[in-house]
Amino acid sequence: MTATMSSTVDADASPSRGLLLARWLIPLGFFALQCVVVVIATNGPFLDEAVNATIGLQIWRRLGPDVTWLGGSAYVFPVLAGAAYGLGGLLAVRALTAALYTLTLITFHRFVSRLFDERTASWATGGLAINGLFFSLGHFAVYDSVAILMVCGAAYAAVRMSQTGRVRWAVACGVASSLAIIAKYPTVIALVPMLALSMVDGRPRRTAGLMAIVVTCVALAVSTYMYLVYGFVVPQVAWSRALNEPAIFDRPTLIFQVGYALSLPLALALAAVSELWQLQRRRLAVILFGASLPWPILHVVLDRYVSLVKDCAFGFLALYPLVGFGMARRWTASRRFSLPIVVAGAIWGAGQCYWQDRSWGDLRPVVRHLLPQLRPSDRVALEHGWDLSMYVVMDRTLSSSVSVIDRYKYEHGEDVCEADWIVGSRSDPEDTSDAMTQAAVSCGFVIDRLFPYEFFTPLPPLVTQQRWQYVSSVGRRGHRRVRSALGKEWIGLEQRRG
Repeated sequence: MTATMSSTVDADASPSRGLLLARWLIPLGFFALQCVVVVIATNGPFLDEAVNATIGLQIWRRLGPDVTWLGGSAYVFPVLAGAAYGLGGLLAVRALTAALYTLTLITFHRFVSRLFDERTASWATGGLAINGLFFSLGHFAVYDSVAILMVCGAAYAAVRMSQTGRVRWAVACGVASSLAIIAKYPTVIALVPMLALSMVDGRPRRTAGLMAIVVTCVALAVSTYMYLVYGFVVPQVAWSRALNEPAIFDRPTLIFQVGYALSLPLALALAAVSELWQLQRRRLAVILFGASLPWPILHVVLDRYVSLVKDCAFGFLALYPLVGFGMARRWTASRRFSLPIVVAGAIWGAGQCYWQDRSWGDLRPVVRHLLPQLRPSDRVALEHGWDLSMYVVMDRTLSSSVSVIDRYKYEHGEDVCEADWIVGSRSDPEDTSDAMTQAAVSCGFVIDRLFPYEFFTPLPPLVTQQRWQYVSSVGRRGHRRVRSALGKEWIGLEQRRG
């Protein structure tokens, strides 16, 4: 016998007050914890956060930024991020992200309750909320925050469309899918498997007609946007950039990274798949489990580490309904067996969040020293220029005159030797691109690439001239000194703790 999506296992005919409270307490608790983390977090902006805030500010101030190279629309999250940054700085941008992820949890709960029942939805939402990578992304200001909300909304609309057969849900699914793709172009990779949930009810003819409406909405909205921004329907610049990112890790290391991100929810989801299989809900189990795999497989096949964690988070929307289903049944059967799983999941999530939030350097000590000394028309060279550009653009006296030379600009013709400041930034020793380092050496400077180790590099006498100054972005790691070639005098800047 084939079960429909509306049927439930151990269904709640009338959800208890505790389950009804959990529907709202879990997202509100998630948002409260995010606000605490946003306020007390000590790390500065990550590259992607700086990109979004800077481009958003430039759009609001009509400075005409180039947006054609982005992997998502500059007119969705970056515009929101720019407005938030103008009002309250990085804290406001991260609070905006926390609000978007809280809305995702609320939508996710509704989505799972339609697939299963209220108890499963509460377990699934709670499990997703304490997932360390999802929690970390909840205050990570990138355009994935809008995309994942829209994917979750599209999946919910697809389920409702299949259950009710109403056109309005097909239109809602099409609108949410379009916004998801426009917010982050590669989202289509995660979106298509999730929309397959519309086929679980076993009525292919009705579903096919409704999906035609969804596809038409998406095709019209996305192609119109792409043509207006790029001049052609397929964003070739963004796609070619995404597919040609250099490999940073070898494949075994990359597989380990995927396992680090997915191991615990994947194991719990597999156990739930076997239970659904026995309950004759095989189609639902296959679709949900299969929808979690496209992004991890694509990253491994392409040897592509960039955005791995952010992309895998889309798969959590498919894995955690299975996790919630399995945990709800285990908790009912044996709390003694289930409680250690909950505790282990919480500890594992806290560890993942801790390390994820500390996986990049902090440029704020350098900005605090450098920004007051910048003059109009100064040129600053550093490897990742967006971290500094975000603060420069915020200062109206400097935003239109100070120019930042990053690695990309150098590789496309900018002359680092013309810089007034060269900023040493944290850089992974495994990074194969050292164009900025070599350029700095040829001009009489060295950008230290061995952070966090103490490493003193003698600089040629040319650096003793007043034209150039060296800034080291050591941040919380202590201090760094730079000495002249003769070793007789210390020059440059010392960055000390705090």
